[in-house]
Amino acid sequence: MKRILFAAAALLATASMSAADVTIGGYGRFGIDYNEGNDPDVNGRDEINLTSRLRLQFDMTAESDAGVTFGARFRAQAEQRDGNPNGASFNGGRFYARMGPATLGVGNTFGAIDSIPGLNMPTKSVDTGVDGMGFHNGVVKSGIDAYSATGAGRSNGVELIYSMAGVGFHVSGSSNKENTEDRIAAHVSYSINGWTVALGAQDSDAENEKLVLATVTGDLGFAGLGLSYANNQNYAPNGEDVDKFRIYGSVPLAAGTTLVAWGANEDNPGEPSDGASFGLDIAHDLGGGVTFVAGVVDPSVEDTTQAQAGVYFNF
Repeated sequence: MKRILFAAAALLATASMSAADVTIGGYGRFGIDYNEGNDPDVNGRDEINLTSRLRLQFDMTAESDAGVTFGARFRAQAEQRDGNPNGASFNGGRFYARMGPATLGVGNTFGAIDSIPGLNMPTKSVDTGVDGMGFHNGVVKSGIDAYSATGAGRSNGVELIYSMAGVGFHVSGSSNKENTEDRIAAHVSYSINGWTVALGAQDSDAENEKLVLATVTGDLGFAGLGLSYANNQNYAPNGEDVDKFRIYGSVPLAAGTTLVAWGANEDNPGEPSDGASFGLDIAHDLGGGVTFVAGVVDPSVEDTTQAQAGVYFNF
């Protein structure tokens, strides 16, 4: 990782800037959340709550005389979820240098595992409903590097991303704040005729952060299909591996309306997350960048059914 950091410093030091651009965008979302698992006498939360998020994203780029694009990104975000108070914060910045199909990123990085094609579903929340409702369909259980919308991300985050002619490659690495626990991850992907196959893996000084991940996504013509599987090594409390599988289908119901249905199964005996989970998500385009969304999730944990309905609007 140190060699990659030195290379990044050398690249930044040799650049001369000739053009710059700043853009601001984002979205808002709000709706009603029902969570059967909430109980004011147990966890201090009502079954029915508001859920909301307001996100502003700032993207800045400049191009050197040599044609290298240098850029940065950060966010401001306010959010309320599952009865928690509405709070606002800025996140840590991501910086990058891009030339042709290759991008070198540092800081609050995207992360190779979190960026693998097919990890998330094609919904507004990348899971179900307005805010994801706990993201029960995700197959990755362990800690991974991912762009943090509200935090600084891991220290010494660095990544290399390459994409050309249907082939994708992404490697990332980071350390914790004490600089004593490193992660390194990578994925490769290949796309052809509307289908994408990807394989990823992560190694870490933390034994419960090692994993192998595979995804397949594609278009059947009448529906979209996604499969994902992860072997989360040493993740169970007893040190055993935790395997999780998910399948989803995306079907257009009418003009501007899409239904996504998914099912997941986790092999984690003795834990509440062991077993099958299911969900439905529906989205309808209202025009002008506004989308109505609704969904229901039946997690593996008994008596914790959730349902949401609300709107997204882009700006």
